[in-house]
Amino acid sequence: MNERLLSKLQAANFLGISALKLDQLRKAGDIAFIKIGTRVLFRIEDLQNFIERNLHSCNLDKPISQVEAMEVQ
Repeated sequence: MNERLLSKLQAANFLGISALKLDQLRKAGDIAFIKIGTRVLFRIEDLQNFIERNLHSCNLDKPISQVEAMEVQ
């Protein structure tokens, strides 16, 4: 297991949000994190999963998975 872990500032930059917003998302349980002592770290895979879960289509304000389900029906 040779994953790179990102600091809070690095993870916030990766997502294009402030460190404060990242803290809010983390505390709400929206983004997985790793805590080692007082350090809070993030896996890139977890950040990418967060992005995928929050991806919306251009023409509808619904997650892509819901749009795809509507198209199948």
